[in-house]
Amino acid sequence: MAEPPGAWQVVKRAMRLPVAHRFRLAWRLGTSPRVPLRARLPLLLLIVYLAMPLDIIPDFIPVVGQLDDLLVAGVAVWWFVRTCPPEVALAEVERLETTSLGRWGRALPWVLGVALGAVFVAFVAWWWRGR
Repeated sequence: MAEPPGAWQVVKRAMRLPVAHRFRLAWRLGTSPRVPLRARLPLLLLIVYLAMPLDIIPDFIPVVGQLDDLLVAGVAVWWFVRTCPPEVALAEVERLETTSLGRWGRALPWVLGVALGAVFVAFVAWWWRGR
């Protein structure tokens, strides 16, 4: 008899999905009525926390100021993975595994890469001007 799916099985299968499907999976699980509110609430609170100008540790403190945001995000995602019903998540993963990416889905990694590269170039230019 096969054992029931666990959270780590869901995570492993979701990590094999293309980037565009991972975004779709997050959206579908975050808006699904089959996922209990106690699982979705930390994600909503994470969005509110990241949008607020106040932080636990101010962002102008190098490294540590950003690490608190990363820690809060990690705890919210961990909570979601632990409380989301694995059957619901696996059903969505299976639906996405059989769905084609489409033109925009194939372009998303390139768009994200170019955007990240542009931010990096802008940061280096800003840093270089300040020297």
